Amino acid sequence: MRPLTRLVTVLLVTAAVACGDKNNVVAPIGSIAGTWNLQTVDGRPLPVTLDQTGDTIVELTAITMTLTASTSSSGSFSLSSTIRLTENGQSTSQTNSVSGTYSLNGAALSLTANGQTITGSWNGGNTLTLSDGGSAFVFARQ
Repeated sequence: MRPLTRLVTVLLVTAAVACGDKNNVVAPIGSIAGTWNLQTVDGRPLPVTLDQTGDTIVELTAITMTLTASTSSSGSFSLSSTIRLTENGQSTSQTNSVSGTYSLNGAALSLTANGQTITGSWNGGNTLTLSDGGSAFVFARQ
């Protein structure tokens, strides 16, 4: 399964999990807590085509992730993704959510939800990167 498709599949499979609080709290630099928006996937800006067969196109249009700190190196997260499906020129959107926990060990970031873990890195600034099988998902702090 293509890496991007696998990440989106994890989001879709766990869509029944309730999201946490969506207050837009901007944390000071030095804390990973806050709201993060997906900017690029493998260097490509959104929307990103996940699959295209004939007149059917599936695109990732947005991911917003909120990290809430419990300690300086761990906490909870909620993530919401929006997928657009276009068939024969008609488009519909679907939003899916997942929540779980995160841990930060130096610059190494791990997000875990429903037994699935996605890793990434954060350098202490306003961008973080999640990796899934070779694909890079770059987020910017809101």
